[in-house]
Amino acid sequence: MPQSYDVVAFSSMTTRAGSAIRLRSLCRHLARRGCRVLLTERAYPGDVALAESNLTHWLYRTEHRPLPLALAASLWNNLRVAASVRARVVLALKPLPNAALPALLLGLRGARTVVDVDDLDPEYYRSVAARSAVGVVFRRIPRCFEHVVTHNRFLREILQAECGVDADRIADLPQGIELERFRGICPDDGLRQHLGLTGKRVVAYLASLGMTSDLDEALPALARFAASDERRAVLVVGGGSRLAELRERTGCLVGGDKVVFAGPVPHEEVPRYLGLCVAGFNYMADTRANRCRASIKVREYMAAGLRVVCNPVGELGDLEGLFVSYRTPEGIAAALEQALGDDTQGQRERARAWVEDRCDWDRIAATFLVDVGFEPGGSPGVRARAKC
Repeated sequence: MPQSYDVVAFSSMTTRAGSAIRLRSLCRHLARRGCRVLLTERAYPGDVALAESNLTHWLYRTEHRPLPLALAASLWNNLRVAASVRARVVLALKPLPNAALPALLLGLRGARTVVDVDDLDPEYYRSVAARSAVGVVFRRIPRCFEHVVTHNRFLREILQAECGVDADRIADLPQGIELERFRGICPDDGLRQHLGLTGKRVVAYLASLGMTSDLDEALPALARFAASDERRAVLVVGGGSRLAELRERTGCLVGGDKVVFAGPVPHEEVPRYLGLCVAGFNYMADTRANRCRASIKVREYMAAGLRVVCNPVGELGDLEGLFVSYRTPEGIAAALEQALGDDTQGQRERARAWVEDRCDWDRIAATFLVDVGFEPGGSPGVRARAKC
């Protein structure tokens, strides 16, 4: 007989994507609430499966193939899983074929279907052909699912107006973080020395340096800020397809000891790096795609007790009192100067309290089970009707 799970989750992304971090955290906390969970993900060499009771984490490799072949291999792997298991609830990360089609196959076999729409994915593609193709599936796939979850009002409006999803089938799935990792962080002097940051006041920039990154627009201002005082440095943590390009460009602007690229690190190691810093920086160009994002890194800065510097794009416009704000790249240096000064308005503590209240994955997972009409070990409630 096929193995049965309470929740089967198909990721459309590699393990290093911010969206994948979101899905892993949700699955981990569903498992902690007693659900039997199966999660499949595209992995990199060295990735290790999550060790969590009730959670089966299946990693498979596709990174050595060109992207179209990698996605085809991902679709094939996920279809094989869908054909060999049963589920009460199936969750697809993003309305993309390599996750959505296997999820809908399980839906035909009785699973309650859910898709997490956490980005305006078509807008990230520079190629007109790619943007058009991804746009077609993005607009058509969500309405094939019984439940659609998302994390902000901008995406909710697009799902209704452009994807034809009824408002009563859309539920909130807030952006959470693993709060326990950021409590009581102690500075790691060995890591500080290894990175050449001894004696420096460091500003963190957590980054996915791929096609979604806008770091190149902020680099000149960051370089000027770091170069203005020998005791300052910027620490860029993260990897992606543009890492080498951005590192080379930074080297042309300022010395390598002023803007330090740590490269990709396991996500559970991020608190060690934030423990070296006094402030966290974020920049997003004011685009339609960025207005639909919910930043994990800003929430992690807040949880780590750093002063946060960012521009109020999208959902961040609703949180402006919790961080030092600027409007254009020209305002970055002044905002960073302010963040290194005294926190006279208590922003750190207010920001940390907001994160503790709104970004706890355990509470988010509990609400998710209610929103999709499911209780672990029991029978699903009234089924929503998809309109594919």
